[in-house]
Amino acid sequence: MWLRFFLISLARWVVDIVLVGFLLRLVIPDTWSGLATAVPIWVVSFLLAFAIAEWAFRRHIPTKHDIALLIVLWLVVGYALDILLAYFLIGSALVVAKSTDRHMTYLFEIGAILLAAYVTRRRKLKETLGEGMEM
Repeated sequence: MWLRFFLISLARWVVDIVLVGFLLRLVIPDTWSGLATAVPIWVVSFLLAFAIAEWAFRRHIPTKHDIALLIVLWLVVGYALDILLAYFLIGSALVVAKSTDRHMTYLFEIGAILLAAYVTRRRKLKETLGEGMEM
C-alpha cells in the first residue's frame, strides 16, 4: 500500500507543479500579487488533492492507517521534491522552509485528503450497508 501511495504522491506533485505553472504563466495576470495570486493556486491544489485522494481510496473503506500513510507520504514526497527543485533552480533549499504559500498549500491539501477520506468512507459504508435493502 505504501508504494502505491508513494507513486500517487509523486504523480500528484508533478501534476500540481504543471498546473500551478500554467496558472501563473497563462491565466493569472502579472499585475496580481500576494493573496490574489495565492488563492487560485490554493483552490486548484485543494481540488486536485481531493480528486487524487478520492481516487486513491476507491478500492476499499479507508482506515486511519491508510489516511495517515497517505498524508505522511504526501508531505515527505512533496517537501523533498520542493527542496530539490528550489536547490537546482535557485541554489538554496531554505526558500522552501520560508515559503508560507507552500505551507498553506499543503495545509489545504491535507484538509482535502481528510475530506476525501470522509466522503469515500460514507459512500462505501452506504453502499455496503444498503445492499440488501429494498424500498
